[in-house]
Amino acid sequence: MQKNSETVQPRVGNWVVRNVEPLKTFMRTILGVVWLIDGALKFQPGFAEAFPDMVTSAGQGQPSWLQPWFSFWATSTTGNPAAIVYTIGTLELLLGLALVLGFLRKLVYIGGMVYSLFIWAVSRRFWRSLRARVDRHWNGNNLRLSVSGAHNHKRHLRNQ
Repeated sequence: MQKNSETVQPRVGNWVVRNVEPLKTFMRTILGVVWLIDGALKFQPGFAEAFPDMVTSAGQGQPSWLQPWFSFWATSTTGNPAAIVYTIGTLELLLGLALVLGFLRKLVYIGGMVYSLFIWAVSRRFWRSLRARVDRHWNGNNLRLSVSGAHNHKRHLRNQ
């Protein structure tokens, strides 16, 4: 029995090692397709007109120290939203094409990461999650983990 378990484990590890290039290509292609879809959605009718409202609504309810960041973007997108939306859409299409075709991979990986962080910084999720973490820390609840919170919530629902 000892021999059989020793031979199974290296085979599984070897499969990943043998197929690392196709796996990386698969992941790169999937991410490229996601960027292509996201870029194409920027060119939908009415998106450019609604974009300034999206940015403005993302800034509502944020802490006062974040208001200058959101007001800057709300002001920037109000002047000519179509130019900003179409520039963003074009960048996303180019990023997606480069990922799918495998063109300038390292530059595209780094550029895609920076661009993703930039978009995430303007979106509501980033600042809300940061705000929630800061609030938990300053309220003394920094030891409560989200996993234990979800577990306690499930237990509470079962007891009702």
